[in-house]
Amino acid sequence: MIFADVRVKAGVPLVKGDLAIGGVPGTGSPIGLDFSHSAGAATGNLLPFGEHLSVLDVPGYGSLEVSVIDCANLVIFVAAASLGMQGTEAPMEIDGNQQLVARINAIRQAVAYRVGLRDYWDSRKAPASPFLVAVSQSTSYPTFTTGSMVEASSIDLVCRSFATGTTHQAMPVTVTSCTGAACRIEGSVANRMLSARARERDLIEIGHPSGTIAVESRVQATASGPEVTLARRGALSLRVPNELVQPVHHPSDRLRSDLVSKRPWGFIQDQRLRIKSNALALKIDHGVLQIRAENSPRCCTIKASTLVGLQQCLPRLARAIHHTNTRI
Repeated sequence: MIFADVRVKAGVPLVKGDLAIGGVPGTGSPIGLDFSHSAGAATGNLLPFGEHLSVLDVPGYGSLEVSVIDCANLVIFVAAASLGMQGTEAPMEIDGNQQLVARINAIRQAVAYRVGLRDYWDSRKAPASPFLVAVSQSTSYPTFTTGSMVEASSIDLVCRSFATGTTHQAMPVTVTSCTGAACRIEGSVANRMLSARARERDLIEIGHPSGTIAVESRVQATASGPEVTLARRGALSLRVPNELVQPVHHPSDRLRSDLVSKRPWGFIQDQRLRIKSNALALKIDHGVLQIRAENSPRCCTIKASTLVGLQQCLPRLARAIHHTNTRI
């Protein structure tokens, strides 16, 4: 279950705003995506290894400390120094180091096998899960996109994420949320790298290859182990032409969208809109974003080819909801 917070004014979803995310062009009104209820989504457990810190034996590469966290996505956190990295490398530097890439994939394979994903891993040439995130303490570095400096004082840790055979140029939404949760688990690899100021507040500023991204997170200790109570990442509300998003006023109506050809960020293949209530609950299941209005049988279902596509559908939903005189 994913919860989205959309800012409104006079009942109208806000589009313009000052929120900027490194690697995303322009600014916009923030949409908070809370993944705290998706802990254990891949393996059934927030801590798939049953502990916050483990020594992992990697065939051919020896052993190293890892923290394996499952919240919104399955992520392996490793100290950058353990991989012989500074932690501020550009994506092409990492991808161009064949020995490093081979070691990263060996670590990912070892974790996949251990958590029961052997068949999934072996059936794919470039598995997407688990992610590996190399973390290091805050330090200044230039972005690989524009060369502008990310100052150490503006961030709380540095991350480089890897999956599907390449280094991500920014930070995926689910990996960002998982990183926020990992930073709150005392003694984890990510927690060790967290700045002092971030330990006193919910907000964490993460430095990535294209700039920075913010996440709010809280984890509380319980008798059964740590429990994530907040893992919220900010997304941008993007302006979309009215002709690309139109309300569907009848449950049987269906809107075929050509966003794939007209907008590179739109991955909508098919949508059916039947939204009514003020409170919305979101759930992702096998590439389908389901939005349920509380106290109402009405719902909205969107099929998208990628999780990023699902995330970026939210501004379009907000615009369509407005036409039904619904407040989020």
